[in-house]
Amino acid sequence: MNFSELKNDQHINLPIDGIEHKLWGKSFFLFHFDDLTEPVKVGMFKYQETKEFIQGTPLPCYVKQDEDGSLSLVQDYENIFSDLYKAGEIYDFIVKKDLTDAPNPSYAIADNNGFQLSLPATGIEHLYVGQHI
Repeated sequence: MNFSELKNDQHINLPIDGIEHKLWGKSFFLFHFDDLTEPVKVGMFKYQETKEFIQGTPLPCYVKQDEDGSLSLVQDYENIFSDLYKAGEIYDFIVKKDLTDAPNPSYAIADNNGFQLSLPATGIEHLYVGQHI
């Protein structure tokens, strides 16, 4: 498959060609394309770093267009979230950063799977870094 054949907003299952672990702790799935000399890297989530992946296992990906018009690959969040989270359930998050002094006051929060979200700080009591919510 050629990378140049991918289209913006395309959902595609790509076979994993390898995994790269960086010294600073970030890990990536690697995908090879016939028209590129270097593999395309897609970031792994924390919970995925402890799982075994067999080469060739399909990973749901999403093609997105960056601000400069180039295309990049990310994991298809819709598939991941539907596997990990169920509607109506309650999940724990931890406050990672206090961004209440920013122009759009918020908190950076993360769950046990490593997903980070921005929680608007308006209309809620003050939270503390490290607090479980």
